[in-house]
Amino acid sequence: MAITTHIFDTIMRPVDAAGMRRMRRRTVSRAFGRVLEVGAGSGLNASHYNFRLTDSLNVTDLIADKPVLRAALRRADAPHDRITVEDADLCDLPYEDASFDSIVCTLVLCSVGSLTRAIDEMWRVLRPYGIVCFIEHVHSSRPVVRPALESVTPAWRRVAGGCHLNRDTLPALRRHGFSVQIEQTAVDNIVNSGYATRL
Repeated sequence: MAITTHIFDTIMRPVDAAGMRRMRRRTVSRAFGRVLEVGAGSGLNASHYNFRLTDSLNVTDLIADKPVLRAALRRADAPHDRITVEDADLCDLPYEDASFDSIVCTLVLCSVGSLTRAIDEMWRVLRPYGIVCFIEHVHSSRPVVRPALESVTPAWRRVAGGCHLNRDTLPALRRHGFSVQIEQTAVDNIVNSGYATRL
């Protein structure tokens, strides 16, 4: 966990400054109603919520009580009486069925222990027609690139907190029954943002 946090603090902040911040703003601001953020990390999404649409926000991570996350939430222009911060594992969420209208999931599904279990849990805690607002890097669709990502992934997982470069995340969401809408792509379609609706 310490390695993962360090990587996101030292790598993702410059990446955000280079352009992903706009992708985050568009993705996160779509969340509405009762919102669950999973894998909040160092809180890069905190400033992008539209609290005119958001009734409550549960912010979760495997270890959520981190100074960097707390600081990000304090800086956000947010009604703090509507925000709860708590430990939670995406593969075993401590919430009742159909508890949330929206889930925010940015650069998380690449590193969960079981992609199938994580999608099962998101489906379970979402209400019908609820949405998963996502930004994920996914396996390349290009035959020339896929073998390279396959070969690099074992070493990358060891240094990047279990991150997989070769997960076919969006097809997995569709197979589960989500309707997936991609709104933006980057890095030769490897990074995708959009929303997945629980039908």
